[in-house]
Formats: sequence, structure tokens, C-alpha cells
Amino acid sequence: MDWKKHIIFVLGILVAGGATGSAQEYLYNPYFLSDYASFQAVDGKTYLEVYTQINYDQLKFVKQDSGYAASYDVTIVLEKDGQRIKERRYEDVIRAATYDETAAMDKLRLCVQGFLLEPGKYTVRLSLHDQNTDRTGKRRATITVPDFSTQTMKISDIQFARKIAATADDGAFVKNGRFIEPNVSRTFGYFSTQMYVYYEIYGLQHEPRQEAPALTVTYDFLDRGGNVVKSLKHKAEMIGPSCVHSVQLPIAELYSGDYRLRVTATDPVSGESAVSERKFTIGWGYLSFRDDTYYEMVSQLAVIASRQEVKSLENLPRKVQRAALLSFWKSRDPSPETPENELMLEFYRRVAHANKSFLGFGTRGWRSDQGKIYLRNGQPASVLRKLDPVSGRAFEVWLYHNPDRKYIFADMTGFGEFALAEEGQVLTAGAE
Repeated sequence: MDWKKHIIFVLGILVAGGATGSAQEYLYNPYFLSDYASFQAVDGKTYLEVYTQINYDQLKFVKQDSGYAASYDVTIVLEKDGQRIKERRYEDVIRAATYDETAAMDKLRLCVQGFLLEPGKYTVRLSLHDQNTDRTGKRRATITVPDFSTQTMKISDIQFARKIAATADDGAFVKNGRFIEPNVSRTFGYFSTQMYVYYEIYGLQHEPRQEAPALTVTYDFLDRGGNVVKSLKHKAEMIGPSCVHSVQLPIAELYSGDYRLRVTATDPVSGESAVSERKFTIGWGYLSFRDDTYYEMVSQLAVIASRQEVKSLENLPRKVQRAALLSFWKSRDPSPETPENELMLEFYRRVAHANKSFLGFGTRGWRSDQGKIYLRNGQPASVLRKLDPVSGRAFEVWLYHNPDRKYIFADMTGFGEFALAEEGQVLTAGAE
């Protein structure tokens, strides 16, 4: 439950369940992400894709007859040599079935816009306008649009993706028979074991009448200091003067931080090579953890792990911390045959919910009494909220079934911070 609702409850203010209006009220401009990728086009031009990502909790949703809706528009302006070359505006409406969905940190909207451009350096200006608050967030970037029209071998920009799948359908996110969901932040989650990558190779010396040897592609992972910390080499069939590659690369052994992926392709006929590089990050996404909270993450596991497991994790050097946590959760994966670890995802969903919903002065929400109970048991089957007429304290009773459990929390300070209490401390009028 949101801490503001605790305060409202303590003051005795009743709010109707069918309230209209917004799901959030903002005092700031909407924050959004953007990214870019360039590919070969026709007539010497380059095709530039501009990606935007806006999380639901950055927009104001309004109540409708059925669910909630947020409306916004995006304006993209491309400038070259101080002159406005292109301008485009598009509108979008996001619909959510429930109030909780409107504020979910893991809910986001992705959009893509394509432009045919002459190669060169451009300034990209983006404005995202929330139509329900009349507030506008802005981003600006200077990018280089490469020239892929030459006869020499070249590699397109590397596009990092959240998902790549073969498809026969058309759509904004479909290229060359592949549905590509862009990873606009270029961030792969702390517990990611694979990364999706898409790129194109041009200018190969292909002879259709002869069987050419395999194309060699090397993937180097470079740390912030430029050191190669991991290298993979693949062989790929060269079926024409240009080819498309979409791959999954293992990243489980990389510890969290900033990296560059360097793709090097070598033409087996001409011996010519081409290189493309792009930055990415391994870290927390919407959960907003950082490396310096590793020990906090280990402390969270104390709710479900043994004391010996927690102690062993606490004593690990940084380079193996991510791998150790991956191993911890892998051993508890309820369905190891699937790519997702449902138990791990549910646990960290609970952490995120607890940090957002349970008030703790000076501590994060998961460390509160309510947070720890929520981490261990999940959402209660029912929550009873009352004011004790004698002490004036607010209290909550959380009931669980299978097995039956009851937890009583009291606002001992009067400021909405609920602590686990003995029944006799607050129940002079009875809780049932």
C-alpha cells in the first residue's frame, strides 16, 4: 500500500474507491529515453531509426469508463549545419486496465521513427509532451549518420534489443523478417545471461556461382579501460554482397558496469575487415539498484536463504558477485527449461513494490517490518485497517491462507510507519 494512503488513513480521511482524475500528479517534466541506429538505404542515402521509450510512471493517466489512459506526443527535429532538415510529430495513447498498472515501474512504451538522410553529422532534438499535464520533457544528441554507399566493406550500427524473433508479419519493429524490440537504454539486467544484437554487413565480395568460405565474425567485449574481457568468434554463411545478423551472446560471466561491444567481420574472399562498436551497460533496469548496493541485495536474500549462504555471498570479490547471485537463483529456478526464472522475478518484483509502498524513515521499504513480511509471503489475502479508539493508533491486520497466518502492524509514531506489533499493544477494541 502506498505510504500516502497510510497518512490519509491515520488522519481519518475516507477516499471513494471509484475516484476520477489522474493516477499520478507530477511536479516535473516526463523523463524518457532515446537511441538511434543507422542502416544502408538506396540512392546513396542512409536509413536512420530513432527510438523512444517512456515508462508508464512518467505519464499522467486519467480515469475513463474502462480503465485509465495517458496521451502524449513526440516531436523529432533533425538539424544539419545549423539548418532544420526534417521534423516529425506523432501522437500515442497508452491504456491501462488498473491503477497499479499506471504506476508500474516495469511498464513502458516503445516507439520508432525512420528517416532517409544524406550521410553526415546531425543534431537530433526530441520533445515528449504529456497532454494531460501540459508538461514537456526534452532530449538532444549529436550523432553521425554513416555513409554505407561505398564499395568498401562496412557494418551498420549495432542495435541492442530486448527481444529478436523471426516473423512473417510487417510492423514498425520488423526488419528483414525479424521482429526487433529495441533496448533503448542499452542496459541489460543484473541477472541477464544473454544479450540480443542485430546488425548488417555490406560490401562483401560474393560470387554467386561459387561456394564461398564462411564469413568470420568476432565479438569483443571491452571494459571502460578498453581491455578485452571476453571474446567470441562465430562463422556465418555468406549468401550475398550484404547479409543480416541477429545473435544471442552469453554475458553471464561479465560483472556489472559499462562496456563496449566490438563486432569485427572479415570477408573470406577479399580478406577485408570491417568494425562496428557500441556502448552498453550491465546493471539494474527499472529496479534501480547499483553496484554499491550488492550487500543490500545479499541482505534481502536473508529472508529466503540460509545464514551460511548469505555469509558466503558477503565475502566475494566484486568480479564474481554477479555470477554468484546468478548461481544462487539458478539453483532455485522452478522451471529451468524456460528462459525466465519466475521465482527470482517475483522476488525482485516484491522488493520494488516494498520500496515503493512501505514507509520507513531512514530505511528502504523492504527493510521495514511490512516489507520483510511482504518479501517472504507476498500479497496478503486480505488487509484489515482500523483506528484504535483508545490509543488513537492506526493498525493493519494482514491475513494469509494456506497456511493461515496473521500479522498485526501498528503505527506507533503516528507518521505512517507501521511496525510489527503484539496484539495487546494496539487492539483494545478488537481486530476481528
